[in-house]
Amino acid sequence: MNKVIRSNPFPLKQSELNEYFKNAITHLQNNAARFGLSNLQVSNLASQLEEWKAAYVMYRTSLNKNKAVYTLSLTMDALQSELKKIYTTLDSEALTDLDRDILNLRNFWVNQELLKAL
Repeated sequence: MNKVIRSNPFPLKQSELNEYFKNAITHLQNNAARFGLSNLQVSNLASQLEEWKAAYVMYRTSLNKNKAVYTLSLTMDALQSELKKIYTTLDSEALTDLDRDILNLRNFWVNQELLKAL
């Protein structure tokens, strides 16, 4: 049973987003077979997480905040986009409560017919 898109699963605070990315990607990697993720998807997530970590460290320590914010924003957008693509392919009925909590998907459901119409 599909529901309409309601929310964005990503936290707004950078520190919370940093923890979310680490936890969500680790969970996806550990459960890749159950979620039907390909090796390429898992590899892409790992690479993007490493880019995010580097950008986040630069953001937290750099004296050139403009460049750091720009780099962090680009990596955040790419990682969120990749995660959203994966989330929309997950079978909502196969997700456990733990999956929904870790991935913050309690209210992020996609009506697949709506997506196909876009």
